[in-house]
Amino acid sequence: MAHTELLAKIAAELHKPDGIEIISAADLPAALADVELNDLPGISKGMGARLLAAGVQDFTGLWALAPKQARAIWGSVEGERFWNGLHGFHTERPETKKSMFGHSRMLPHDWRNPEKVKICARLLTESAGRRVRRADVRATELTLSFRGSRVTDASGRRSDAQQWSREEVFAPARDDHTFLTALDKGLEEAERRLPFQPRSVSAMIHGLIGENEIMTDLFASSTDVSHGASATTGQAKWEKVSDVMDDLRAKLGPQALSMGPQTEVPGGYVGAKIAFGRIPDEADFSGPKIADEDTHFATF
Repeated sequence: MAHTELLAKIAAELHKPDGIEIISAADLPAALADVELNDLPGISKGMGARLLAAGVQDFTGLWALAPKQARAIWGSVEGERFWNGLHGFHTERPETKKSMFGHSRMLPHDWRNPEKVKICARLLTESAGRRVRRADVRATELTLSFRGSRVTDASGRRSDAQQWSREEVFAPARDDHTFLTALDKGLEEAERRLPFQPRSVSAMIHGLIGENEIMTDLFASSTDVSHGASATTGQAKWEKVSDVMDDLRAKLGPQALSMGPQTEVPGGYVGAKIAFGRIPDEADFSGPKIADEDTHFATF
């Protein structure tokens, strides 16, 4: 616990995973004097090299910097934001514009066959598509990616993990039919060209644009004013299908219906994993709610 998010993150790492740490302004900088620079959130290997080049060798030296010095070392206003967070001063960050919606999943050994990979990719894409609709935007691209194992050569050196990706482009869309059609094209290409067995799969929907940014298609067979003038009759119907499905899932439960067979992916919580930069919404969870008294916790 601390005055700012940055200090709270640092405190959380001091006695992880057990215990709680409280850092007050009066404790600084002594309470963190022994923390290595590279152990601080936001200090990457490259930033650590910049700090060393500027003569900053430890936490005490970092603490002694002036705000403008931090800005100069970072090369942007992020340096001053870091300085403020480190010194316990809260700063408002400008609202960021979402650039993509996507999910990834590590595959257990028995899920590394073509059929199971397709199922996992479909579920990831459906989850990302629902997030697109909740954000009230449209997308124009889908990227399907796979990662393989790291390869060890004869000398024992391990190379980076194998990677393969395929990008599909389409007219501005917000419906699952369009997204899954693009996914199918990527999966067909993967079946022909993927040179390794995938260990993980990811589906990213991007190229996001707002409804007010869509240009009217003068040659579309019809338009749907409520969902953007670029929607053809066929696309408008699929958009209504996706909206109806979203409404039914909200009323009857996340597992009420889907665009394909209901399959539980190993690890569960498709689209609802808690990542460093994102806390999932309640609507991201695909399982039914569990009463508090029916929830069991275990420590290993």
